[in-house]
Amino acid sequence: MTETSKMSQASDAVHHLLVVHQDHAGQSMTVPARTSTIYARDPRAFMNLKIGVTGIRKKYLFILLISLCWLVSINILMTFLISKAVRFSFHGMGSLNVNDKSLRSDNAVNFLNGLAVRSIHSRLESPLFVHSAANITLASKGTIPRFPSSFMTIAPRHLGVMADTFTVHNTDGKQIFHATGEHSRISAHTLKIKGSGGIRVQGAVQSSALRNRDGLRVESSTRKLLVSGPEGVSLGSTSGSIFFESYGNMTLTSARGKITFSASAVIMDNIRSPIPSKSGTPYSGIYQLCICATGTLFLASPAATCRTDAHVCGVTSVPL
Repeated sequence: MTETSKMSQASDAVHHLLVVHQDHAGQSMTVPARTSTIYARDPRAFMNLKIGVTGIRKKYLFILLISLCWLVSINILMTFLISKAVRFSFHGMGSLNVNDKSLRSDNAVNFLNGLAVRSIHSRLESPLFVHSAANITLASKGTIPRFPSSFMTIAPRHLGVMADTFTVHNTDGKQIFHATGEHSRISAHTLKIKGSGGIRVQGAVQSSALRNRDGLRVESSTRKLLVSGPEGVSLGSTSGSIFFESYGNMTLTSARGKITFSASAVIMDNIRSPIPSKSGTPYSGIYQLCICATGTLFLASPAATCRTDAHVCGVTSVPL
C-alpha cells in the first residue's frame, strides 16, 4: 500500500455530522453540529504513521533543556560554595553550634537586635567580653509588661543601675556592699577613701574605728559635731598629738562618772587670775582651781586657800 492511499484512507475515516435547518423563508442551510464523531474504518491505517518534533522546533527544545541543566548546575555549585564559606552544617553555621539546649560560639558573635537568654558564660580558661558601639543594657522583666523591674546601663561615660536592692559580693560569697532606698551598708574590713576633699556626710556615720595614716581630721563646717558611743568613745594617738579647737565654749560633762586627765604634766594657759588688774577693775565669777592628791579638781574662793575637804578629797588639797 502506497503513502497516498494511506493518507486517503485516513481522510475518509473522519466524517463530520451535518444538521439541516430551515429558516422562516423556507430556505434550508447546512451547519456543522456541535458534536462530532471521529472513527476509523480500518485501524491498520495508523500503524505506520510517525509523530515527532522536527526542524527548528527540535533545535529550540534542545537549547532550552541544555540551558535549564546549566542553570541547575550553577545553582547547586553556588549553594555548595556558600555553605562551604559560612561553614554550614547540621550542627550549626560557622562558629555557632546549635542544639536543643544551648547555643555555643568559639569566636565573637554580633547581635543586631535584643538578645533574650537564660545565662551567658564563657569557658573556664577564657574571659567573657561584651562590646557595644553605644551602650549595653541588662534588664530583667518585672510583673508589669514592657517595664523591667531592674536594669543596668553601661555607656561610654555613664554607668546606671535601677533596682530596689543593690548588693555586691566577693568571690567567697561574702556581702561587701548593700544598698536600698532607705540605707546603705558596707561590710568590708577596711574602707579607704582617697582625695584631698575627704568624705562629706550629711547624715550620721556609724563605725567602730576611724583611722588615717597621714592624720585624721573630723569637723563640721556649719553645724555641730556629735561623737557618741553606747559603751564609750576612745580618742587616741600613738605617736602624735590630739587637738580640740572650738570657736565658742568647750564643755566636758560626765553625767555619772568622772573626767580623768592622766599625763606627766597638765598645763592650762590663759587662765584668769583673782588678782585685780592694774586698772583696778576686778573680775567677777573667778575662783581658784584646786586639785586633790587623788587628782580630783574643785573650786575655791579667790581670797581663800585650798584646804582639806573630807567630802571632796579626803586628804589635804594642793592649790593649782
